[in-house]
Amino acid sequence: MKIVYISQIRIPTRNAHGFQIINMCAAFAAQGIAVELLVPWRNNLLKDDPFDFYHVPKNFKIQKVPAIDLYFLRFVPEKISSFVLLFSFLISARIYLWFHKGDALYTREKYAALFFKNFIYEIHMPEQMRFHGFKPKKVIVLTNYIKSELVRLGISGDKILVAPDAVNLEMFSKVSKEEARKRLGLPLDKSIVLYCGNFKVWKGVDTLAEAASLLPDVLVVMVGATKESDLKRIQEKVRGCENVIVEGFKSPEELPVYLAAADVLVLPNTAKDENSLLFTSPLKLFEYMAAGRPIIASDLPSLREILDNSNAIFFKPDLAKSLSETTLTLLAHPELQERLANQALKDVEEYTWDKRAKSVMDFLKK
Repeated sequence: MKIVYISQIRIPTRNAHGFQIINMCAAFAAQGIAVELLVPWRNNLLKDDPFDFYHVPKNFKIQKVPAIDLYFLRFVPEKISSFVLLFSFLISARIYLWFHKGDALYTREKYAALFFKNFIYEIHMPEQMRFHGFKPKKVIVLTNYIKSELVRLGISGDKILVAPDAVNLEMFSKVSKEEARKRLGLPLDKSIVLYCGNFKVWKGVDTLAEAASLLPDVLVVMVGATKESDLKRIQEKVRGCENVIVEGFKSPEELPVYLAAADVLVLPNTAKDENSLLFTSPLKLFEYMAAGRPIIASDLPSLREILDNSNAIFFKPDLAKSLSETTLTLLAHPELQERLANQALKDVEEYTWDKRAKSVMDFLKK
């Protein structure tokens, strides 16, 4: 069997989109399936080998096809650049597949139905649900809420598989807290609360930035911004707070070290955004669980799909005071920290990329 995965992502890329796709391609290939990832030729400041960058085996093929990439022309509006790139890429992909066929076509691109039939459609974001002029062969979704919405829109529940995101467990638990802090130059004698991920507003990192001033005896570390504008926004918000470290993007190799250095990991998603509230299945959630550190999370339906009171502690979304109070409560109870972290470690064993790929393949065979 051969799967062709079609995506307009830039390879490699710093965002979670690319990380998820590359890991799924590697996991499909590990099932003994031939996999070809079809992507556009795009301008890219990152020159790393994609397999090395993402730390995945070279067990599948990456094929680039022509596309019109206008993103580096600053005078062209982003919406126009996005439209031109996507449609020129999908046209090229359609032509390529006339000559290089596969047994299954897999994609997350919302306009794929204009060019392809009987494909497997993976849905992550609300806007993907707003183009319904198709009858997909199968649909893969991140949350039960997305499935319920698709059923309401007329897609049979038998065609939909709920498959949350996942993690590569082999990348975690290889370094002690003390060793991680020494490697990163972080103090050994301070309680560290850490957020590692994108700084987009809907990720809720602003709430943690506001809570930092309420935690003067705690070192608050926020790393992972992929856009300079997001990084500057948070830096400005914590200006004057001496107990805060704010830094940009960290490579997949650095990430486990930062997580290992923390006493507590924070997942502060906002309730003010539909994607955050109902749709998301954050990669960092599973990485946090695999890191063996207790998790504080916003009390949201999307996060409750994976987390519960046995493996995390929750605070009221978007409320810095609630986050700071919950943090202090958790830091004051080492036994609670250990219990939550141990349960999360146990639970995350069910959320590996290999298990996700296997569940998708079993579903496709039905």
